[in-house]
Amino acid sequence: MRGMAGIGTRNGWTKGRGTLTASGIGLFAIVTSLLLLAPSVSTAARAVASSAVVSRSLIPGLDIGIGTSAAFAVSGPSSRVPVARTGGGISLSAAGKGVVPLDPTGPFVAYTLVLLNNTLIPGNFLAANGLTPTAIAYDSGKGEVLVASQGSSTVTVISDATNAVVANVPIGTPPYGVAYDSGKGEVFTANSYASNVTVISDATNAVLASIYVGNNPSGVAYDSGMGEVFVTNSFRYPYVNVISDTTNTVVATIPVGSYPQGIAYDSGMGEVFVTTNNVTVISDATNTVVATIPVGSNPQGIAYDSGMGEVFVANAGSSNVTVISDATNTVVANIPVGSNPYGIAYDGRKGEVFVTNRNSNNVTVISDTTNAVVANIPVGSSPQGIAFDRGMGEVFFTDPASNTVNVISDATNAIAASIPVGSNPFGVAYDGGMGEVFVTDPASNTVNVISDATNAVIANIPVGSLPSGAAYDSGKGEVFVANAGSYNVTVISDATNAVVATIPAGDRPFGVAYDGGMGEVFVANFYSNTVSVISDATNAVIANILVGSYPNGVAYDSGKGEVFVANYASNTVSVISDATNAIVASIPVGSNPYGVAYDSGMGEVFVTNSYSDNVSVISDATNAVVATIPVGSYSKPIAVAYDSGTGEVFLTNTNSPTVTVISDATNAVIATIPAGSSPNGAAYDAGSGYTYVANSLQGTISIISTGHYPVSYTETGLPTGTSWSVTLNGTTHASTTNTITFSEANGTYAYTVGSVADYMASPASGSVTVSGARVSRSITFTAVPPARYDVSFTETGLPTGTSWSVTLRGTTLTSTMSTITFSEANGTYAYTIGAIPGYSTPSYAGSIVVLGTGVTHAVPWGQVTYAVTFEESGLPPGTSWSVSVGGTTQPSTTTTDVFNEPNGTFSYTVSAVTGYTPLPSSGTITVNGASVTRAIAFSAVPSGPTIGSFSASPSTVILGSSVTLTVAATGGTEPLTYAYASLPSGCASANVSVITCTPTATGSFTVTVTVSDAAGKSTTATVSLTVNSQSNPGGRDTILGLPALEGYGLIAGLVIALLVAGTVVVLRSRRKRLRQHPEQPSPPR
Repeated sequence: MRGMAGIGTRNGWTKGRGTLTASGIGLFAIVTSLLLLAPSVSTAARAVASSAVVSRSLIPGLDIGIGTSAAFAVSGPSSRVPVARTGGGISLSAAGKGVVPLDPTGPFVAYTLVLLNNTLIPGNFLAANGLTPTAIAYDSGKGEVLVASQGSSTVTVISDATNAVVANVPIGTPPYGVAYDSGKGEVFTANSYASNVTVISDATNAVLASIYVGNNPSGVAYDSGMGEVFVTNSFRYPYVNVISDTTNTVVATIPVGSYPQGIAYDSGMGEVFVTTNNVTVISDATNTVVATIPVGSNPQGIAYDSGMGEVFVANAGSSNVTVISDATNTVVANIPVGSNPYGIAYDGRKGEVFVTNRNSNNVTVISDTTNAVVANIPVGSSPQGIAFDRGMGEVFFTDPASNTVNVISDATNAIAASIPVGSNPFGVAYDGGMGEVFVTDPASNTVNVISDATNAVIANIPVGSLPSGAAYDSGKGEVFVANAGSYNVTVISDATNAVVATIPAGDRPFGVAYDGGMGEVFVANFYSNTVSVISDATNAVIANILVGSYPNGVAYDSGKGEVFVANYASNTVSVISDATNAIVASIPVGSNPYGVAYDSGMGEVFVTNSYSDNVSVISDATNAVVATIPVGSYSKPIAVAYDSGTGEVFLTNTNSPTVTVISDATNAVIATIPAGSSPNGAAYDAGSGYTYVANSLQGTISIISTGHYPVSYTETGLPTGTSWSVTLNGTTHASTTNTITFSEANGTYAYTVGSVADYMASPASGSVTVSGARVSRSITFTAVPPARYDVSFTETGLPTGTSWSVTLRGTTLTSTMSTITFSEANGTYAYTIGAIPGYSTPSYAGSIVVLGTGVTHAVPWGQVTYAVTFEESGLPPGTSWSVSVGGTTQPSTTTTDVFNEPNGTFSYTVSAVTGYTPLPSSGTITVNGASVTRAIAFSAVPSGPTIGSFSASPSTVILGSSVTLTVAATGGTEPLTYAYASLPSGCASANVSVITCTPTATGSFTVTVTVSDAAGKSTTATVSLTVNSQSNPGGRDTILGLPALEGYGLIAGLVIALLVAGTVVVLRSRRKRLRQHPEQPSPPR
């Protein structure tokens, strides 16, 4: 393979970086720093030699890890290790193998669930696990990608056709570099801790050889021209080893500069380029250094570009890539890239170079034609090793933080696939509501959900960073997960397996416990030295309680309503009252307490002390340590779980790796069970009777049986919540759910089903045989027809023929008669009365008790009336007015007149008020289940016209003379109209207030005038008029046709008028003459 295959980190740090990285024991830096895990000893599930031999699994992707220490030769489903009461080890035979007799009654690992491919294996299966993938190489002969996983000491093999893991090859030590030898079809890994190189056949995925090369081998490159493999040895011994792939022996050792890391073979020049503090060039013909080339700061990855005859160097310290011409061994370009570039690979199909940038979390693509960046591809966190697959035109790079290998298409420069290569199960919680087990995985920041019915993963839920502890909230049907890396708590609904809330917590939240008495969740914040209290009703933090130093394990004591918290650094347990959220006790325990579990059967709390290798037992009555139980030297007990079915306590020993079983009756160790590597989390599944143990470095879940198996009875036919019972082997269990579970050892046992009133069980009795597996029985309850009695409901108050209804025990009967009757057995039954519009009854719901006789219940109805309000406007305050509704008249002196009427349509009339007119004055109103208001507007009635005077002038006229009739009228609504009646001939009526006419007939007349207004109101007046003929009426003297007196008066008037007129004429004439002939003045004397 051309180019650097990828380099791992060493002892938690990288030369030149000075920052911590994931190493050795796993990815999750925070969680592993808390656990302080020591290297674990792998054991085999089958008899193997103690030498480094690889046993291939029949299941693709799974291999049995083989260590160099003792292995167990066992028969049966798994190895079960009985120990003395004080704990103890396993004796070895002369051949060096652990011979373990089976204990058919003791606890043992019944199954192993491999999380990587969700496969369930009988017994204690030690699966290989690809943790912390760092270095990577392309196998062109097989079309496979080879990944060196430091955390699990394996090489993961990925098919580039399917992007699936096809094998995991254990090599016994963390590999740091990997290269493919196309001449031999072999894979070479540099194993820094073991100071050797492992040779693997790509045909069989078997280890062929282990070659000692000296301290700290890291980078590896294959020299196809010489058939040799070059290996860098870094740190204190800076040289390069040359291995012949023919003999698998070291043929040369070449001193180079300080800290050799990356290495690449230049096929064009027959040279090997090595990154040290600069770049060293070695001739493969002479195995001597021929050049030393200064480059950027802290050079790491290196790759050969055969198309351009150049070498590309990733400078982690200066965040650039140096381009070296292999013809002149001089620097021809320096190209800025992302932060902390590390791995580098050449894509011969595109003429491009791909660079992983660990701190900026991206991959830079450089064109070798222009030495310019053509793309920056965002990827996961801290990409590291990188290799080009020329068969598929894809670039594979490792993501140690998420235990994945990501694939980039060089056609699109986009992520084409993400391949999980390992799993880090850690915290475990049992969900009794769903029969599921929730397992946190800090490496992938997910939670796996396992069905305890199938022991298979049924969901994978992304959560926060570095999920650690988990707890099931039975009150809400939710699981709370503490995310140590993102300082928060994720809440998952177990109904949907979806995240429903994320709650901020303290610094490094770790342990979690659910308080069912208060509906609260307690979370230990490791670095904050606090416990956060979360209400599950609001998903909000309601209190933060200061406890000891570095709290981690948490357990809820339901018997006392208290929470017990293990303080890792202060070697104490804090006891918190959930009523006051105050510390009520601080109890000294062993060194570095870690896990905590509450034993409800004994009222005790079990605390694992990880560095004193024992368990403290605390009485919750006295808050004092009542026992200290040793569990074996250097075992490092971590997690603890209480098995309520057997009264046993299970604790994980992360260094052993084993699970210790303690009897709570004797406080003594009764068994030690081999499990996977680095067992951490543990939880007891009360539904299945299994204890689930998370093996962090093995990537598996050990499913432990106590030798007792669940015997479950599931009923059908009973109403929900009905209490029923089963007696098995002399023990009676009762339940109001549909399942009752016992825990029994192998054997045959008689059972009986308890009687339930009015039901018959089938079968009512029998026997079950337990033979190494769970047993289930179905019980069917059939209702027995009981004696029934009349339950009658009798109504009063409804109109005849009205339909009404009653619902009793879910059955509704309707009738137009006064009685509704049901037939019921003894019991208490809820009833409801159907509503009837316009009527009401005092109680619409209640309960009826039937007890050996019929029952009658009265249902009185009353008509419902509604307010019918007439609201007036326009009347002066206090004016009396009235309304009649349905024949009933009701007066009022206020603005409202209120009636109460049932549903229906009613006519109404509004009485008249003097001087006012109502609008409307009548109509209908409809009542339909609600109050009704009708507005009545009164308006004042205007006054009619008034005649002030009506006269005739003169009142007596001589025939032939004129007369004037004059009317003076006021008021009324304009305009006014006039009409005259009883006029003498010669006079006619006209619509005017003054008429002048000449009568043509004599006589006495009474003339009538009628004045009308626009509102139709009118008034009349009369006047007398006399018309005389021209002869002297009555024989009296007349002058000029007038009575004598009047005649003389007229003549006298005429004379006077003539005298006046004459005088006026004379005066005017004289005045005229004077103006014409003015008087001449007298002559002077």
